[in-house]
Amino acid sequence: MIKKESIVIEIQVNVDGTQIFKTNSIDLWPIIVRVMNSLDALPFVISVFVGKGKPTNLEEYLRPFLEELVALQSKVLKFKGLTYSIEISSFVCDAPARAILKVITAHTEYFVY
Repeated sequence: MIKKESIVIEIQVNVDGTQIFKTNSIDLWPIIVRVMNSLDALPFVISVFVGKGKPTNLEEYLRPFLEELVALQSKVLKFKGLTYSIEISSFVCDAPARAILKVITAHTEYFVY
């Protein structure tokens, strides 16, 4: 019997925010994923926050993505006789998004006690 190896699907996660219109304060904060070890895979949207400003509740913003990721990583994924696993390769974020994910004060902000 030939033992088949597991194929690792490496994903890159992008978090970024943008203002939808210049005339109001509605922001769009998508979580976008790209499969790194596939040459023809396009980025796709996993989740989106829409609201005034940046997400204030980080747990609420990330929970659906993290629950799905944990579920996919804890199950054995099989397709056409091959076994797959999912790993995060990297997070790609600009400075404001990185500060939100790290729960730190951004370089343009200040903290008041």
